[in-house]
Amino acid sequence: MSARIPRKRIRIDSPPNDGSEQADEELLLKNRSESSAPDTASAQEPGGRKRDNSFWFDDGTVILVARDVEFRVYSGILSVNSPVFKELFAQTNGVHVLHFGGDREMTCPVVSVTDSPEDLRHILRAYMPGGESSFYDAKKPVFDVISACIRLGHKYQLAPLYEQSLHYLKSHYPATLESWDAVAKWCPPGWDDVHAVGVVNLARLIGDADILPTALMACTTLEDRVVHGFTREDGSPEHLTLDDLGRCFKAKTDIRKARLEALFGILDSSSPECRLVSRLGESSCRKTMRDALARLAPHIDALMDDNPFAPYTDYIPKGNLSLCLLCQTEVNNRHANARVNMWKALPEIFGIEVSGWGLGDVDQRPS
Repeated sequence: MSARIPRKRIRIDSPPNDGSEQADEELLLKNRSESSAPDTASAQEPGGRKRDNSFWFDDGTVILVARDVEFRVYSGILSVNSPVFKELFAQTNGVHVLHFGGDREMTCPVVSVTDSPEDLRHILRAYMPGGESSFYDAKKPVFDVISACIRLGHKYQLAPLYEQSLHYLKSHYPATLESWDAVAKWCPPGWDDVHAVGVVNLARLIGDADILPTALMACTTLEDRVVHGFTREDGSPEHLTLDDLGRCFKAKTDIRKARLEALFGILDSSSPECRLVSRLGESSCRKTMRDALARLAPHIDALMDDNPFAPYTDYIPKGNLSLCLLCQTEVNNRHANARVNMWKALPEIFGIEVSGWGLGDVDQRPS
């Protein structure tokens, strides 16, 4: 599926499953009604809002209000980068009357949004003066940054930020086995494993199924944490839907079964052309493989919970079976085929559809 944002207009009041659609509509109506009654500095009101320390520019041209925090920023910068912000700013909004230098005062439009201050701050950091000159100046963005940039980038059609963030996510939750082999861990650097729950939800939000198989697979390693999820920096809970939770429970068993079946199949028999025969007339390579299977018992926990695409040699003493060339080639080919077949089966194991999944994978037999 394409990583690009759809051309269709994305409503500013439609973040998924958070009950904010009605809230945004009420905020827009409130913004319009306030145009006939200029607001005073909210910090002076009981229980009033507070100014953000990082993004309050004295010559800013719009005040964004997220919950109880005000951000005074430059509407032109946001309008150039976001057609959604441009449309929002074009509407009639309420205003603040700001006092400075004695009796002097000026008015500034006020626009309320339903985003959290923490999320909005990540977006402004990417676009406002004083923020990072490039999103990827931070080589290892934390989950909350990626999450905010994808969710708000999708919502406000901030295309470059959205696409860079999605590219980073896909590089760690890839759609090809070759790319998965290049990933060092189950999650990006600096992330907690439980953040895979948030990755699944991001994939659901933007409709990008390519991310789901590996993100769901990562969730199967979380034990009880997959049920509880985690709390984002803005205090909102992040947990799987009941459907995805059920997928993880079922898939964990299916992946374990497939993993063990593949391993036993890899070490099932010697090559028909094996010429190493013991004094009893049995293939010496066959006996070596049977002995290797017998020695797997101490590794059963790792076999059940480890990366299902890990090399079989990880569980062989010294990583070497000492087979003849013909049998070693046969075993390597079986292993390569088993990995590719399991990778292709991931969507089916999780009960999801991913168009084109596995078509880019090749049987990586050794030459």
